[in-house]
Amino acid sequence: MKISSDNIFDVVAAVYWYLTDNHFGQWSDEYLALCSMEYSPGMMEKGPPTEESQEIYLNLTSKKAIKLAAKIKKYLDEEY
Repeated sequence: MKISSDNIFDVVAAVYWYLTDNHFGQWSDEYLALCSMEYSPGMMEKGPPTEESQEIYLNLTSKKAIKLAAKIKKYLDEEY
């Protein structure tokens, strides 16, 4: 998946919620990827907040989510 300024919010939200829902404890790769994310959901947010982020979420696997978390970090480091 290509990350751009058009979809960054949806990708970040989807990956965050996927990793939150599917990590295997604090020693798992999923949890490590989750901890590297700078996303902080709103108090009322209980899952991916947009239709686009929900669609991304539904198509993720642990392997894809971990790779996307790394891509997100790299993208944000380069752009901001």
